[in-house]
Amino acid sequence: MSTGASSRGGTREGTMSKRPARGGTIAARHLADFARRLGADTALLALGGEASGDDRSPRLAEALPWMEALHDALVRGSDEASAGAGPSSCLTARTADDELIPGHRHATLIPLVIDEKRDRVDHMLVHAPMGFDGPAVGALMRVRRLWAKELPDLDVALVGLGRREDFRETVAQLGVSTVWTSVTPFVPSRFMKPRGVNSLEGQVQAELSSRGLPAAASVEVELEGGQYVAAEEFWGRWSAAEDAGFARRWRRWRMERMDSGKRPPIVAGFGLRLRFEPAVEGPVALGYAAHFGLGGFRVGE
Repeated sequence: MSTGASSRGGTREGTMSKRPARGGTIAARHLADFARRLGADTALLALGGEASGDDRSPRLAEALPWMEALHDALVRGSDEASAGAGPSSCLTARTADDELIPGHRHATLIPLVIDEKRDRVDHMLVHAPMGFDGPAVGALMRVRRLWAKELPDLDVALVGLGRREDFRETVAQLGVSTVWTSVTPFVPSRFMKPRGVNSLEGQVQAELSSRGLPAAASVEVELEGGQYVAAEEFWGRWSAAEDAGFARRWRRWRMERMDSGKRPPIVAGFGLRLRFEPAVEGPVALGYAAHFGLGGFRVGE
């Protein structure tokens, strides 16, 4: 494993993770000190084992349940590593007093296809703007295997731990750019309206603001054939015809979380292109299930 360089409490139907061994207070303190000194906010995990090198590793379009499984494993592992202090806030988005941490500063999990010759997830990135604490680092180091219902086991291993900029050359989602294009579909987190904050563009801009990112100078929607139209044209197309001409490739994506109480208001995903001035740093992940791999963007056209 490199450092600074890239190289659930219970069982839930559909996704589970193996329980790591219980950690002690001394180990938790050492891990907390390590994380603090390193200033780590980003981790890279590689997939291997049964899924390595064959077609049993998940396609990017089917990655959502695996990202939920990884999150479950990390939350439970951090709870074990905290020696009774509870799971890490950077994974749960809640303080020890159960208050919500604002600004989406907790961990975002991103499925990656670094080997572009295969449409298969080969790595998973975890980025927490608030930084990792000791229990989170402990969970990242100790997670070994994930599985989901009716899917093959996935072995995982931590191969990189450091700061966001350490991974920039390897991971396009961590770049710096004035143009960002969807790599996983944007799924609206609220019912859409023709105008205002609940319009498509309104929701995108609100998501950016909630993450401390500047407003996009333009928001465009991908059409079939690779062309884009301004978001202002979205509602006219969306409401006028069953086939509004939006890119069909996003329809095959898994866009619903396993928990029926956490499903999106509408099951529809769209490819977007955002332009900023000046450039912004990634990751840019917006909308429903953005912390679990949906709504992700990469640099460039």
